[in-house]
Amino acid sequence: MQSSLPDEISLFPIPDSACGPLTSAKQSRFLIGYAMLSLIGFALILMPGEAPQTFGLGLLFPGLGFLPAITGQGDTMALMLLLAGLLAFGLSLVIWFATGNVILPCATWLGLALLAMWTAPAAGSENVLWLPPVLLTGLLCHQTFQTWRLPRKRRALNQALRAYQPDTAPPTPQADALTDADLAALRLLLDRALQPVETFNGFDQLDQFQTAALRYQLNFTSYALSAVQAAHLPAFAGYMAEAQSKLKAKQADPRVWRYWKLENSWGNLDRNGDPFARDNIMYSGFVAAQLLYHQKAVGYPLDEDALRMTCISDRDVRYSYTIHEIIETLVAQYARASYGLLPCEPNWVFPLCNAITATAIRAYDAAYGTAHWQTIAPAFRQHLEAEFIDTNGRFLPFRSSYTGFAPPAIGGAVLQSFPCLFFNAVFPDIARRQWAALQIARAGRDWRAVIWPVDVGNYRFTRAAGYAATAAAAGEMGDASAARALQDHLARDLPLCLANGIAHRPGASIWAHANEMLARVLRRDSLRHLVTAPLPPQTPYLASAPYPDVLVANARWQDGGLALSLVPTAPGSEVTLTVAGLAPRTRCRLCAPEPAELLSDASGEVTFSVTLTERTSLTLTPAKPVGLSTKEAAQ
Repeated sequence: MQSSLPDEISLFPIPDSACGPLTSAKQSRFLIGYAMLSLIGFALILMPGEAPQTFGLGLLFPGLGFLPAITGQGDTMALMLLLAGLLAFGLSLVIWFATGNVILPCATWLGLALLAMWTAPAAGSENVLWLPPVLLTGLLCHQTFQTWRLPRKRRALNQALRAYQPDTAPPTPQADALTDADLAALRLLLDRALQPVETFNGFDQLDQFQTAALRYQLNFTSYALSAVQAAHLPAFAGYMAEAQSKLKAKQADPRVWRYWKLENSWGNLDRNGDPFARDNIMYSGFVAAQLLYHQKAVGYPLDEDALRMTCISDRDVRYSYTIHEIIETLVAQYARASYGLLPCEPNWVFPLCNAITATAIRAYDAAYGTAHWQTIAPAFRQHLEAEFIDTNGRFLPFRSSYTGFAPPAIGGAVLQSFPCLFFNAVFPDIARRQWAALQIARAGRDWRAVIWPVDVGNYRFTRAAGYAATAAAAGEMGDASAARALQDHLARDLPLCLANGIAHRPGASIWAHANEMLARVLRRDSLRHLVTAPLPPQTPYLASAPYPDVLVANARWQDGGLALSLVPTAPGSEVTLTVAGLAPRTRCRLCAPEPAELLSDASGEVTFSVTLTERTSLTLTPAKPVGLSTKEAAQ
């Protein structure tokens, strides 16, 4: 069977100017800068006196100033200082990556040069002058090799993509309603979202700089709730709306976003604590997606406050943005982005973070009739393919916006699969092509062999996050067999525990649980449709249902009536429900275990009680409003 991928997906359009993971105009400028620093170092070495010579060596490479004392005199103390210095410099690079602290590596490099100048003699410096040129030459040779190798590797990958045969297994149909297992998994997220805004019980609270940060747990819990609503509950507000409201309020808690003032200070040398102003799409872009996914998933109106973020610092400084202002700020940042993509934090540009932010801008355009994404997309796409896809056709995890350097592809399959979930909404051809490239690289190996054994949501040694995130992407890409295989692996490695009707996987992070919920409800192009479709029409909706007494498994407006599927947690209990969005004084027929004729009040609401002994389906069908003509009622 021939591949069903469109022709444009069979091609691999890396621009000819791209040379893989070490190509960048900024990298070239960095190399020129390092060459200038080396010239200064050599000039100091040629000066009389040991102090400038040793300092000059230290400028050539971190800790190099200690080598003359080691090679010339066998100085043990200098050797210990060199090893400690290299360790300190390596640690500063890790902290630079983890927190965006660009000052620390520079300060460590300079500090080692000064320490060598004060403690180590320069006698024997001629023995190590060869090292910096060799390192620089090696780097340039590697870049040249990558440039030479790119066309050959690209041709091989193109051939493999043209011959690729996607999985032909039929897609798993979307159930009419959430299953009991879905509801049990959903309750874990709801219980955390519905707790008081100021409390974070049950969340992973480890750090606010990396992948276990609270903001990501809040984002993805909200994304999962929006996906559930789009699939099954578009006509339900109730506890789902309350959960979304509290998740948004938690995002405004200073404990969640005040990391930015530190990162902005040591990464951009800017003490502005505004988390929306610049280079922080890991907050601003993700929050925009959170607000817009919710807005696009439901058929009831959201007030302006639901689409506004107001962050108040410990010193009562307010940063308040409507969704319109957040998007306008992001669009302005993209207009001046030298990479076409924005830093997620000072210096580091992640394709995944930009993919999520792009969906927010695209969703805003669909909701409000703007065309921001059309202006951003060409440069975004050009740079994505030229700067963030390596010679093997893999997404680079990130690139330094200051130096242009990028590490080789790391993180296992999830850093290749997960971006496809979001890119499918803005560049579906790239998403499908990259998903195919992942399957080609996997070469039939079991998923367990390509998923990293670290849950990025809590740093524990499990594959929970990798399985769940990749399964969610597989669902969006329509790869049913991959989605099932990944969910089976997750079930085997971390079996579900059920306690009081709530399902959880011991050891798995909240981020992993949220992505598992996405995997449960996403089907081919689910997120793409949510992002690109206009705002759904407003219809009558279930406004309240007592949680957790009753779980709403389905709520949608169809065939002129409100169809509900309700599951009691205590069979035989009577629950009171409210439906809103009706015309005032409308007669309604309730089709339930106990049929009834109801009349909405002046505000268009109707409240009624039902006794639920098991999963129950009911419909509420409105007739014309009392006292109006047929024509007036239709209007």
